[in-house]
Amino acid sequence: MDAAFWIAALRWTLFAAATVCACYLFGAAVARRIGYMRLGRPPFAGEGRGKSSAERLTPAANPGGRAGSPEVRSGDFAEDTGGNDSGVPGGGGVRDRAGGRGAVRPGALSGGHAGLRAAGDWLMQTFGHRKLLKDVRSGLMHAVMFYGFIVLQFGALDLIWKGLAGRPLPYPAYDAFTLVQEVTATAVLAAVLYAAYRRYVERLPRLKRGWKPSYVVWFIGSLMATVLLAPAFERIAEAGTGLPPAGYAPVSSALADLFATIGLGPPAAAALHELFWWLHLLVLYSFLVYIPQSKHFHLITAPVNLWLKRRTPPGRLAPLDLEDESAESFGVGEIGDFTRKQLLDLYACVECGRCTNVCPASSTGKLLSPMHLITKLRDHLNERGAAVTGKSPWVPEWLFASGRRFDSGNGAHMMAAVKPHWAELGTRGGTAIAPTMAAQLQGWTKADRQPDEVELVGGVMTPDEIWACTTCRSCEEQCPVGNEHVDKIVDLRRHLVLMQGTLPADGQRALQNIERQGNPWGLPRAERSGWMAECERRTGVTVPSVQELHRRGERPEIVLWAGSMGAYDNRSRRVLFDLVRLLDAAGVRFASLGSEERNSGDTARRLGNELLFQELARENIAILKNTASPAS
Repeated sequence: MDAAFWIAALRWTLFAAATVCACYLFGAAVARRIGYMRLGRPPFAGEGRGKSSAERLTPAANPGGRAGSPEVRSGDFAEDTGGNDSGVPGGGGVRDRAGGRGAVRPGALSGGHAGLRAAGDWLMQTFGHRKLLKDVRSGLMHAVMFYGFIVLQFGALDLIWKGLAGRPLPYPAYDAFTLVQEVTATAVLAAVLYAAYRRYVERLPRLKRGWKPSYVVWFIGSLMATVLLAPAFERIAEAGTGLPPAGYAPVSSALADLFATIGLGPPAAAALHELFWWLHLLVLYSFLVYIPQSKHFHLITAPVNLWLKRRTPPGRLAPLDLEDESAESFGVGEIGDFTRKQLLDLYACVECGRCTNVCPASSTGKLLSPMHLITKLRDHLNERGAAVTGKSPWVPEWLFASGRRFDSGNGAHMMAAVKPHWAELGTRGGTAIAPTMAAQLQGWTKADRQPDEVELVGGVMTPDEIWACTTCRSCEEQCPVGNEHVDKIVDLRRHLVLMQGTLPADGQRALQNIERQGNPWGLPRAERSGWMAECERRTGVTVPSVQELHRRGERPEIVLWAGSMGAYDNRSRRVLFDLVRLLDAAGVRFASLGSEERNSGDTARRLGNELLFQELARENIAILKNTASPAS
């Protein structure tokens, strides 16, 4: 056996060892995060009913001081989507305690057409980049990387096989394949450089800066460099041995000509080819291990998250079962009170900042940032999950967890008492998210506490952040991975209101006014039907009450619900009056509840007072049932 045989055997052995090691580390990182997600509430009503969040978040005793990772079963993220049997309108299914949003799988939707629409929406979101392309430049950049990586996987296999076997894979039309690979690698490299430009030169306010966000630039840039440089050195080392014509390898041929011009000979080129072949393998496997331990875990979790996303109307909140005697708390007070689908959201976040960029709270100097809501909850989940399972999220620990071990007394992350400072950043009027981004960066630091000593409400998310949300869901409309921010904030509010009895003064006053006068402003209840006379005076259209129609033995086709804004607010009345004109012109028989109309409870519900909402909802249901048909 000659030396070439032993060199080939050594290369195969090292390749096999590196592959097994990388796959093991990748699988361990993914499995640990799945274990952390399983600390959340089970998606099905019967599963895990006996365990409270405190029990799920209590470290389990194992020989050797390490807790076992929870068993992963199929269906962990598929939420039960049973119908609304709570008697409360607007509910998307009953949930105990946290009332987290249920997720509906496309295949579980009623009717084949609904399932096809859901599957089509998933395809458009995942492969069509529908939301990403709302920002055309970054959307195109991401599309080039996304599809470029898919194309380049075939080239990576060919490059690795050539280094191991000494011959290319038998792809058809190999010359054209080589051309596509080089053009794609060049395009991806250009997209990476543009990504670095947008983050560090153009400095978009919504993007984080620093070393950590730049890792992916170095990983992908290094991969593309090795894809182009390894064939260039190969051309010099094997010149004249029948390599493809230069026209099918324009980039590597140009690089080879450049290196040959500066005096690079075949022996040195062969050594460099071997070096860059191993560098390609090392960077590829390192990136594979890094993916689940960073925001790039979205490569795996985002398609799953989009598949499991809510299919009900976005404004519909799931009700709480307030009569559940086994419930220890309501709302979300611990990270384990979130559903597993809600925890999946945390690992799907790509930290693009689009949600914060459109948030009215972030743009007007409030501390709330939807992106940091997700990332802070994710950090807290990693820390609590590591404390419970005894397994660090970072693998290998000695490399990735430098200074970040959760069991070494370094403390856990907490949100400090900070406020956005507009004057210091030179903001003069208008709107900007830069003060909020700076405050979040400054406030999210490690404290001298263990993870189980950090309160979710107050320690991770401050009351200022929780109460700043307007529940407009602009963040969710922009999110390209299907994250649901508002439901998490409402669940946190429910815990504050129902369990701790804390509420901002303005919110408390609004709820008291709703209870006493039926509207958030405390205007007289007797004036609720005043808009009907005002409408007749301005439009000449008489709006009858349901009671009047019933006395005449008639029933309306539509019951016009004015709501508190339509009944009391002058600007909203103009919209309501225009709707009345349209209904009258269309010949629709309609009527209003008039003075019998009650507050819808929407304000109370979004402020977290689910109890008051359900009381108002039941009153409204009773009134609507009584007006469903003329009195006998």
